[in-house]
Amino acid sequence: MTRRAGLRGVSLALSLVAGASCNSIDTGPTVECVSDADCLIGTLCSVEQGNICVPEGLPPRAALAFDIEEDNVRVELQGCDPEVTRELGGSELRVQRRGQIIDDYAFRPERVRAVEDCSTADCAGTCDDEALTCTEPLDLSLDLGSDSRLALTRLTQPSQSYLTTPDPPLPEGELPSPLEFRWASYDSTQVTEHPVIRIDGGPLAESDNALFRRALPEGTTVLDEEGEPADIVVADELRCQRGLISSDGVRTVSGQPVAGAEVEFTYDEAVAADSTVLGGPGSACDANEDCSPGWACGEQGRCGLDLSGLSAGSTDTLEDGSFGPAWMYTYCEGVESAGDDILVRALQVRVNPVAESGLPTTLYSLEQEFPDPATPGASRLHPMTGKLCLPDWAGPEPVEFALEGEPVELLETSLGKYTCCSTECLPSNDPDVEPAPPPMVSSCSGFDRVRFETRWINDVDPEVWEAGECMPSAAFSDGSNGRYVRDVNTCEEGQPCVVALTIGDELEPEARTYVYSITQPVGSVFRSITGSFEFTAGMDALPTFELLPRVLLRGRIACAAGTQNCSAEGALFAAERLRVAEEDDPPGPYFFQASVDAQGNFVLPIDPGIYVVTAYPAVGQPGGPAPFDVLDLREDSPLLTNVEGVPNVSLAAPFELDDGRLVRAFLRDFDLSTTIRPIDTGSWQSQGDAFPYDLNDPQTCYGPARRGCQIRSLLRPTQAPLSLSITRRLQFTTRTAGSDNCP
Repeated sequence: MTRRAGLRGVSLALSLVAGASCNSIDTGPTVECVSDADCLIGTLCSVEQGNICVPEGLPPRAALAFDIEEDNVRVELQGCDPEVTRELGGSELRVQRRGQIIDDYAFRPERVRAVEDCSTADCAGTCDDEALTCTEPLDLSLDLGSDSRLALTRLTQPSQSYLTTPDPPLPEGELPSPLEFRWASYDSTQVTEHPVIRIDGGPLAESDNALFRRALPEGTTVLDEEGEPADIVVADELRCQRGLISSDGVRTVSGQPVAGAEVEFTYDEAVAADSTVLGGPGSACDANEDCSPGWACGEQGRCGLDLSGLSAGSTDTLEDGSFGPAWMYTYCEGVESAGDDILVRALQVRVNPVAESGLPTTLYSLEQEFPDPATPGASRLHPMTGKLCLPDWAGPEPVEFALEGEPVELLETSLGKYTCCSTECLPSNDPDVEPAPPPMVSSCSGFDRVRFETRWINDVDPEVWEAGECMPSAAFSDGSNGRYVRDVNTCEEGQPCVVALTIGDELEPEARTYVYSITQPVGSVFRSITGSFEFTAGMDALPTFELLPRVLLRGRIACAAGTQNCSAEGALFAAERLRVAEEDDPPGPYFFQASVDAQGNFVLPIDPGIYVVTAYPAVGQPGGPAPFDVLDLREDSPLLTNVEGVPNVSLAAPFELDDGRLVRAFLRDFDLSTTIRPIDTGSWQSQGDAFPYDLNDPQTCYGPARRGCQIRSLLRPTQAPLSLSITRRLQFTTRTAGSDNCP
């Protein structure tokens, strides 16, 4: 079929027909095409850009990735993965092997416990006369999770529960159906592309059970004696379920019990035992670097689950400060912890006192011995080594505080000057909405959150600490051994804001230094700031916190010269804050956005810092995203100009949108409910030395740990994920930069 020129004017013709009855004309964009057949040879119909014909070109596969979600299963594909191919002789990307990407797993939870004699043991499962063990089904909840291979949010599956006595009950001898999970696996040969699939098995009710974890290698299959697929057994050994107790528990250095405190234990070592891996031993290794993310190299020279930093168990203290038991899984399979070879586990202990106590959250290091139970029925409770000593601090007192700032002039129009506390006061850019006149604002006091924090460095006399059998202190990332933190998110209208602060040492009270951080929302004209003050005994009010103006970034978004299909109408500007080695972590937010007015201009209040920035055409408008750029908006930046006490930056050069590159993909066999988030994983590499940042690195931008920069997304900041069409296809526009050749 020969393609013809685009159908320009179709929308206008239809609107004129409608106008005969309603006397109105549609002024929306004209429809140039509805399918590829309406476009000339060498061009394609871009529905995503408002039904226009755009030049066909090979997609920049090496700079693309796809975050695909189907029924709670996330598939993360790099453009150059073996699972992604290209249409023979064409430009369309194809993901056709869904059945090989998504695996189905069936799990059965079991417990193995020692018995003295199978003939007398009450075993609900299978009893082994030689090993003297009883293996029986176990009530358990299972969760699957994994770090993202694209440095996005952690991948998880909804929790499922296995009940050995379901309602209604099953016939005698019949076990409940296994728990079925679906998970993605990949053909990539890069070890870093296969983060561990971690299975968390948690007790369903309070009992002598603890959370235990296992690692599942991608594509794991278990076969029965006939070679048929069998259920994967997630089993624990009862002897490895231990409970820590303490009659002394949590006390202050002077011996006062601390009631109602949460005591959390985390593993302070990798462990990485063979028993942590389901379906057989892990891959061979000489060092941790030989294992995939989430794995560690064990003593046996094979990769096992890296437990360091993961929760081991928790409990709460009673009125006398004692606690117990805190059940934890010690991963003692294969360890003969008897005689001189007693199992020792390295743990960190975190004590979170109740807010009313005025005591800080504290951190400790624990080397805990776990001797084997002498007999199958022996107690599995163990006294904790040492005591958890907190400083002797006075209780908190209510303290009033207030915030105040002068409104900032953002815009001047024929209606007047818009001097406001937030960009929410600006007139709408919608031509169908009558612009509102400037509001009358005299002062501002809004905020998102105010955090107050003071630190405790363990300065107790070492002899006193040792004499009290106190556990050694551990340090937070800032070097402190304890933190007292209080957040205020709202204040009662018409009333002063209030926070509960403590002076600290009640025996020798002195001025205590508090650090405060004020976090402002996106759109506020006031910056998020951090400062400190000295808090003294008897102080019931703090000096008013002065709200300082943000940098007012003013710029323009336009189409680059020579573009054929581009519109800056309704375009969006986005900025994400880059980490700077010499600065402390700022309070946030770290991602800012603004839309343009009818002339393509925008104004964005933004915290001082260094930012990676870009621009996007509006949804349904032709054109592609602008290249990435970096703006230095720090206090000493030569870009800043002070205008009546407010730092301003007016950018002379516009952010230029280009025609972009249309990407079309075919996801055969995926469900129509599937949603896709396309990601730019490398177009900036084509910008050369002018852009020396790796946006895929979780350390490049501020934000949650193990996350790449949010600005990598090819969806506009306000856009929902893409959906598949009835033909299981999708299309979007990416930057022109980026290679279409895969390594």
